[in-house]
Amino acid sequence: MWRLPKTSLNASGVANQSRSRDISDSEDLHHDIARDIGQQVEVMILDAKHASETKVGKEITKIKGKMEAMAEKIKMINERVAGIEPGRNGLLKAWPEHAIASFSGWEQRIP
Repeated sequence: MWRLPKTSLNASGVANQSRSRDISDSEDLHHDIARDIGQQVEVMILDAKHASETKVGKEITKIKGKMEAMAEKIKMINERVAGIEPGRNGLLKAWPEHAIASFSGWEQRIP
């Protein structure tokens, strides 16, 4: 709130300003300005905090999604590694069984 200095009239009708009132009014004015600036700064800080928290939340959501996709890939790789027979140069355990089953079907087709 902005205030004008208080004045009084002397006996001849000329405006007089008392020095002590000027100092008091000046201090009130400075206090009001400082309070207004403080409130504006507080609002700016809260807005920046909210914006920052929103950005961090979005980034966490992105990272969580990527980590879940990575976990699925790791699971798939672990399943594939578990299906590899040791000492067979990377052949899948199921491959020989599948090949044998397909060959046994040929026997029935040959007259």
